[in-house]
Amino acid sequence: MGASPDGLLFRPVPDASERPESLTLSGEEVGQDGSPESSSGVWEVVEIKNVCPFGQSGSGLFTLKDMDPVWEVRAEWVPQLQFHMLCSGLSSALLVSRSATRGLRVFRMPADEAYAGLMKHYIARLWAAVRAGRRSLPANPWVREAKYQDLLRRTLMLARSARVVAEHPGAQPLRGCTHLTRWFLDDGREGAAPS
Repeated sequence: MGASPDGLLFRPVPDASERPESLTLSGEEVGQDGSPESSSGVWEVVEIKNVCPFGQSGSGLFTLKDMDPVWEVRAEWVPQLQFHMLCSGLSSALLVSRSATRGLRVFRMPADEAYAGLMKHYIARLWAAVRAGRRSLPANPWVREAKYQDLLRRTLMLARSARVVAEHPGAQPLRGCTHLTRWFLDDGREGAAPS
């Protein structure tokens, strides 16, 4: 298995007293090459979630309806973030919620070893079912198990525990694209060909 975060960020932390425990790798700081190195800083997983800038108008046509960045980490993103940290060996992740015109909000989530253990347990069971030749499983096959309920509870807890660490109120237009004033090629006219 693997993970594909959107990036890795090295954050220099010059003074060891400023280094939160949750940002170390196995209790050690991490150098710029990814190897443990004293007092240099920490590496973090980066995952970016863009807010869709389009919605439907009352008449059913698509319209520009850019929303704010999210105010909290969604529960459905927790397994992805935790899996990125598990695969990379890093102990924290940054989730960036970005809006095309309304800025961004950055959340930090620490790795949770117990959660990772539960994920690996259920991934192994799913893989065993696949290897045994089962083409599909019923929806939520483990929902009645206490261990699975713990996984669900921890998912919600981790989503709620993520803290905002940075915000930017608005985005500047992309350089070189200020001449683009049309969001849709057909200008909302049904059947109109792009010009």
